This record gives sequence, C-alpha cells and structure tokens, in this order.
Amino acid sequence: MRDCTPATVTAEADVVARAEAALRAAGWTVVPSFELADAPFDLSNRRIACSAYVGAIDDVASAVLAAVRGAAVVARCDEPELAEMLADDLARVTTVDRSFMDAERAPAGPLDPEQRRVLELLARGATIGEVAAELYLSTRTAERRLAAARRALGVRTTAEALREFRRGRCV
Repeated sequence: MRDCTPATVTAEADVVARAEAALRAAGWTVVPSFELADAPFDLSNRRIACSAYVGAIDDVASAVLAAVRGAAVVARCDEPELAEMLADDLARVTTVDRSFMDAERAPAGPLDPEQRRVLELLARGATIGEVAAELYLSTRTAERRLAAARRALGVRTTAEALREFRRGRCV
C-alpha cells in the first residue's frame, strides 16, 4: 500500500475543492479525469492527482487504475454503494480518506442470512480469506457481503460491525 498517494471519496463538491487545493499546495498537479492515456504507466514520482465524478462502475475501475499507477485520487460520488465500493477498492492500493463519507448514515435494516454468516465467522476469529473459503466464495464477494453488513448496521468499520453483531443489534 502506498501512503504517498492519497485518495479522497466524498459526495460533497466543497470537499473536492478543498482536497484539490490541499494537493496543489503540496505540489501535486490536479487533472480533471481518471484517464491518463498520454502519461507513462508509473506515475508515482510525478505527483499527479486525478479528480473526477464517479457515476458508474467503469469510473470506479478508472479511479482504481489511476491509483495503481501512482496518482492521487479525489472522487466525488453521490451514490453511497458506489462510493463504498470505490473506497474499498482504493483501500487495496492506497490510503483512503473516508472522513467525508456519510458517517452518520442510517442503518439500512436487518442483516440478511449471508451477511449474518460472514459476521458470525469473523466473530469466531476467522480471517476474511477463511470466511470466503468456508462459504465457497471469492474473497471479494466475502468482502462485499461484509461491506453490506456494515452499511446495514450503520457502522464504518469491521470492528464496529462485530461489536454490534455481538450485542445482538442485527436482528
């Protein structure tokens, strides 16, 4: 994971403007797109920041590719599930600032049996990889079920989700 290429995911246009200004002040060149076709693949020493709206799954892939290439990413996304997916995918390759995402989101409702089973296995001490193997899922599918469980419980972290699960809040 590269700590030198930050990523911000938000639904707020003013947060995008502040993030872009902070990157510029730190010496980054901000470009208004995730597409960097003319640039060399390795951007890690060039201090390029890509800033754009994410409205579809293809935009998620483009933003993650920009981060993999070494660009900082500032993404505005109005759809909570897409924003969560983007933040989760970006977290695999860089540090993600989620502080501007809707932390006070209301719980989406009770857990479905698949989400409950993922939390049950994690609560017993299994890793996400072990959960995936136990349930005959890909690791990514297990992670998505965990993310859906966090949303349903109205929490941001797995530790918070497990705490709520143990308290029996996930009826």
